[in-house]
Amino acid sequence: HEESWRREKLDTHVEFPLHGLDLSPYVRCPSPSPLVYDLCGVTNHFGSTHGGHYTAYCKSPVDQKWHLFDDSSVSNAPAESVCTSSAYVLFYKRRDGANA
Repeated sequence: HEESWRREKLDTHVEFPLHGLDLSPYVRCPSPSPLVYDLCGVTNHFGSTHGGHYTAYCKSPVDQKWHLFDDSSVSNAPAESVCTSSAYVLFYKRRDGANA
């Protein structure tokens, strides 16, 4: 059937850390510096596998505040609003050794 290859988009809510993601336990060879990451951006997708709408949350490196980008609109966003079931791609930045 032609329909058999179609897939539905998953919308399961997955918790992910905004800061302090430690990947050290998952690395085979120990690193000389900590492998700790902080979230700096999230791409969201609303819709189906056949189309939809994208938005993004980005954390400003200047004021450390979260902002929601939605087409031509940019607004402040509380950190609590960043982790949603619409999250599609997560962007993490590795902490430097002094801040890990």
